[in-house]
Amino acid sequence: GSDFPGQGLAPLNAILGGLRATLAGPGGAVLRAHLAAPGGGEAYVQVTSLLNGEYSGTGAGEGVVLDVLSTLRSLLAGSEAAAAAFGRDVGYGTFAAALRAAWGAAPVTRQLLRRGLGLAVGGGDV
Repeated sequence: GSDFPGQGLAPLNAILGGLRATLAGPGGAVLRAHLAAPGGGEAYVQVTSLLNGEYSGTGAGEGVVLDVLSTLRSLLAGSEAAAAAFGRDVGYGTFAAALRAAWGAAPVTRQLLRRGLGLAVGGGDV
């Protein structure tokens, strides 16, 4: 349960949205480089760990997965160093397993496919 009943995932959505907005802003490249530096990869771990949350029965699981994918795309966009740091600190196999576990047996939606492809190609909308 939540310590703040009634808020649902609004605080989480706001935090992830704020991070994406910051990365898209004028200081985004500097922040991305800082996070990609050795010892800075904890952000990748924390964002990926959101896939391990208990969202069953809340109807929020899909939204969290899509927000995580969008945030990771923002964290890794246009940066080979960030992609390498993500691979080092999280690992693509670990990420894939967490994503599969978080999505569950539900059919893959068009939105999941688009966000996953966007993350894979490192670009904007697919």
